[in-house]
Amino acid sequence: MEKTITILIIDDEPIVLESMADYLEDQGFQVLKADNGYTGLEILTSRHPDLVLTDLRMPGMDGLEVLKRAGKIMPGVPFIVVSGTGNIRDAIQAVRFGAWDYILKPVEDLSVISHAVEKAMERVRLLTENQVYQENLKALHIQEQQLRDLAEMLPEAVFETDPDFNLTFANRRAFDLFGYSREDFLRGLNGIHMLAPEERQRAREDFGKHLGSKDIEAFEYKGIRKDGSTFPMFFRVNAIMEKDRLTGYRGVIVDITERKRTEEILMKSEKKYRTIINESPIGIFYFDREGTILECNKKFVDIIGSSYELLIGLNMPKQLKDEKMIQAVRQTLCEGEAYYEGLYASVTSGKKTFVKIIFKGIRHEENEVTAGVGLVEDISERKLAEEEQQISEQRYRTLFDQSTDAIFLVDKHSGRYLDANRSAEKLTGRSLKELKQLTVHDVTPFGASGRLGLIAESVKAEKLGQVAYLRPDGERRIAALSSVPLDHDMVIGIARDITDELAMENQLRQAQKMEAIGTLAGGIAHDFNNILSAIIGYSELLLSDIAPGDPSRNKIMTIYRAGERARDLVSRILTFSRSEEPISSPVRMDQVIHESLNLLRPAIPSTITIRQNIETGSHVYGEPTRLQQIALNLCTNAYHAMEDTGGVLDISLVDEEISEQEAAVYRLAPGDYLKLSIADTGCGIPVEQMDRIFDPYFTTKEQGKGTGLGLSMVLGIVKSHGGAVSVESQVGRGTRFDVYLPKARYEDIPSAKVENLASGGRENILLVDDERDITDVQAEMLKRLGYQVTVTNKVEEAVDIFAANPKQFDLVISDMTMPNMTGIQLAEKLKTIKPEIPLIICSGYNEETSGKNLRGKPVDAFLQKPVAMGDLAKAVRKILDTKSISDSTKMDRE
Repeated sequence: MEKTITILIIDDEPIVLESMADYLEDQGFQVLKADNGYTGLEILTSRHPDLVLTDLRMPGMDGLEVLKRAGKIMPGVPFIVVSGTGNIRDAIQAVRFGAWDYILKPVEDLSVISHAVEKAMERVRLLTENQVYQENLKALHIQEQQLRDLAEMLPEAVFETDPDFNLTFANRRAFDLFGYSREDFLRGLNGIHMLAPEERQRAREDFGKHLGSKDIEAFEYKGIRKDGSTFPMFFRVNAIMEKDRLTGYRGVIVDITERKRTEEILMKSEKKYRTIINESPIGIFYFDREGTILECNKKFVDIIGSSYELLIGLNMPKQLKDEKMIQAVRQTLCEGEAYYEGLYASVTSGKKTFVKIIFKGIRHEENEVTAGVGLVEDISERKLAEEEQQISEQRYRTLFDQSTDAIFLVDKHSGRYLDANRSAEKLTGRSLKELKQLTVHDVTPFGASGRLGLIAESVKAEKLGQVAYLRPDGERRIAALSSVPLDHDMVIGIARDITDELAMENQLRQAQKMEAIGTLAGGIAHDFNNILSAIIGYSELLLSDIAPGDPSRNKIMTIYRAGERARDLVSRILTFSRSEEPISSPVRMDQVIHESLNLLRPAIPSTITIRQNIETGSHVYGEPTRLQQIALNLCTNAYHAMEDTGGVLDISLVDEEISEQEAAVYRLAPGDYLKLSIADTGCGIPVEQMDRIFDPYFTTKEQGKGTGLGLSMVLGIVKSHGGAVSVESQVGRGTRFDVYLPKARYEDIPSAKVENLASGGRENILLVDDERDITDVQAEMLKRLGYQVTVTNKVEEAVDIFAANPKQFDLVISDMTMPNMTGIQLAEKLKTIKPEIPLIICSGYNEETSGKNLRGKPVDAFLQKPVAMGDLAKAVRKILDTKSISDSTKMDRE
C-alpha cells in the first residue's frame, strides 16, 4: 500500500487556503493548513510534511522568511511558491532560497497545482534513488578496495581460478606461501600443479564431486612450493557459478604446518593426560550443554559397570531414569555446580552402585556454562560401613529395648531418668514418658534412695545391691542394681528383676525339702514294701489253700485287700518322689479323680461336703501324675477357700463336644473333650485379681499356705495336653474352674486283656534276699509253681553256692538292696562265672530300678515289691522260656 503524500499549505487568505486544500484533498493528498508563517513552521517542525505550498506576501513572516527558516528545520523538503505579485525578482529570490517551483495567482485552473505537486514528488523520487545509487556505488568501490586490501593483509593464501584451475587471482600470502613471484603469476600458474603429485588425482576427484555446488568444501592436501618442498595445508573452496554455469573456483589455503606440529604435541599431551585420567582412582566424565556424555575415563566405566562405547553419546536428561541424577545435571548446566549421592542404577548395564558425584560446570568467556564435568566416587564400601553402623546401632538399640534387664539412663546431678528400656517400664510399672518426669528417688520408697544416690558419684562400674521398686498398682519388685558411668553428666543404671528369682530360690528350698522328704519316703516305702511282701504273699498263699466256703477266707481276703491298698499308697508316694520324664498314654480320668480324692480326703476338713458327678470313663492321652496334679491343685485351692467356713466341694467329669463357636472362645480345635469341673462355695476371687490368678507366684493366701505356683502349674499342664481352663467367681459365693481336655482317640486306647496264672516248671532257682520273711514267702510261691528253689539270706553265701555248681541253676532272683553287695553287683559276679545265667531283681524302690536306670546292666527283669504270685510266675516263666529258646538256637548253630 502506497504512502499518502502530506502537503502543508501556508496562506493568509482563507478563501485561497481552503480552495487549494479542498482540491488537493479531492486528489487524494493529506493536507495540513497554516494561515501564517509562524504556524506553518511549527507544523513543519512537528508533522514533517512531504511538500510545502506557501504564499510569499504574508503579514508577520513572509514566504521568503519561511523558506529561509525551513531550510534549517527540514533541509530538502520540496517548496512550491504561490504568489500574486507577478514580480520576477520575487520568483528568483524564492528559487534562491530553495523553492522548487513558482505559481502565479490567481490560479484559475487548480490542476496546475496538482501537476506541480506531482512533478516535485517525482523529482524527489529521482533525487532519492540517485543518491542511494551513488552511495551504493561508492560503498561498493570502498568495499572492493577493502576486500582487496583485506585479502592482501590476510595471513591465509586467497585465490581464484578459472574452470581449468588456472589462477586468475592470488594475494601476497599465496605468492609467499608457494614461493612464486608476481611475474610467475602473470605468465600463468595452474592450481593443481601447486599440489604434491600424489595429491593431484585426489584433488581432481574431490573437485569433480562438488562441481556446480556453491557449498564451501574443506580438504587437507599436501602442497608443493616452487623449490619442490612440501607442506600440509588446509583447503577451503567453493565453485563460482553464474547463471548455473561454472566460471571458476575461489578458495582459501592455510599452511597448517604449525597446527600439525601442535596437534602432534597436543596428541602426546592428551595421551599423557588421558593416561593420568584413566589411571585416576576417581571416575571422570565430560558432558556438553545438552547433557550428552562426550568423554569418560576407565574408572567411570568400571564404577558404572558398562562399556565406553555405550556411555559415549548417552544423553543424561533424556535417557537416565534417575530423576535425582537428571536434576543434578540440569542444575550444573544452569548454576555451575551440583552434588549427587545415592544408589545409581546404570541404564546401560543395570548395575546398581552407591556413588557420590561432584558436578562442576565449564564456563565460557561470557561466564555462561557451556559444558560440565562429573567426578565420580564409588562409595559402596562406605555405604556398607554406614549400613553396618546403623545395623550395629539398631542392634544395640534392640538389645537395649529387648534386654530382660531394666536399663536406665540417669542424669548424675538431678537423678532424673533420661531414657529407659521396656524392661525398665515393666519393672517400675511406668511408661517412659512417666519415668522422664521422675527421679530415681521417686520410685524407690523403701529406704534405698540413699544407696541409689550413689549413682551420682559413680566413677566406675559397680554393684549397688538390691533395690525395691514400688509400682503404681502397689506391687513391690526387687531388683539387683548396678551402675556404669557414661560421661560426666550421665550414668547407666542396670537393674535385674530378681523378684521371681528370689521366689524361685524359695521354691528351690521347698523343692529340696520335698526331695529330702521324697528320699525319706522312698526309704520308708522300701522297708514298708518288704513288710507288705510277707503280708500280701502269705495272704495270697492262704487264699489258695482255703476252700471257697471257709469262714476264715473273708478275713484273709480283708488282710489281702488291705495289703493291696497299702501297696497302692506306697506306689503313689514313690510316684510323687520320682524325677523321671513323664510318659504319655491313654489315662482314664475318672480313676485319676478317685485317686486324687483318696489322697486328699484325710486333709479335707469334715465341715466340707464332697459331691461327685462322674458320668464318664473316657480316656485322656497324657501322663497320669501330671493329670493328677490338675485335680489335686484345684481341689486343694477349693477346700482352702472353705477351710474356715465349711461348704460344698463339687467335682464333675462329663463328656462334652466343643463346637466351632465355642472353640473360638476357648482357642481350641472343635471336637470331643472331657470337661472336669471343680467348684466351691468359698470366699470367691475379687475382680481386680482375676487377671493375675494364673501368674506364677501370685497368691492371696497367708504366708506358709501357698507358693503361688498351683494355678500356673495347672494352666501349663492343661495347655501341654492341648486343653483350656476357664474360671467363674463371685466374691462371697464361690469359684468354679472348668478344665477341657481332648479325649484320646479310640484306636489309642488299649483293650483289656484277661490273663491266667502263668504255668510253672521244674527248673532250679537261686533265691537271694536279706529278709527271711520275703525269701520264705517267695520260695513257697515258687515251689507251688513246681520249681526247685535254693534259698540264702546272705549275698556272699549266694556267690559261693552258685560258684560251687553253676550248672545246677537256671535262674537267679535277688533283692536289690542288701548288706555288703547290691543286686547289680551280685549279677555282675555271677555272670562272670556263668554269662548266660538270667537274673531278676526285686526292690522296694522304684526310681533306682526303673528301666532307664537298669539299661545296660546285667539284669534281665525287674519286679516291684511286694511281688504278687501271678507277677512272679509270669516273670519267671518268660525269662526261662526266653533262655530255653536262646539255648536251642545256640545248639542248632553248634
